[in-house]
Amino acid sequence: MSLDADSLITQVAGWILVVHTLGLLVSLYRIFWGPDLSNRLIGLEYVGLNALSFIAVFCIVAQDTVYLDVGIVLALITFLSTLSLGRYIERGAKKS
Repeated sequence: MSLDADSLITQVAGWILVVHTLGLLVSLYRIFWGPDLSNRLIGLEYVGLNALSFIAVFCIVAQDTVYLDVGIVLALITFLSTLSLGRYIERGAKKS
């Protein structure tokens, strides 16, 4: 790659990271002030997705794949937490 292409990729990735940060703020708003529990769960899923894509773009900029393992673990934890919280919402809390 030429120097111009590297700087272009870095600039585009910088803007992508800014957009992901704004999306993260919107999803945090949805988590804390969502109208009900299912909307908060969707916000939590979106936070995980945003963090995963943030890690992927950072790996492209840094030209290092070491953080992709962290992204895979984060995706697994996000998926499992969404599944378990969704089941909890669907069935409701058991009252003693």
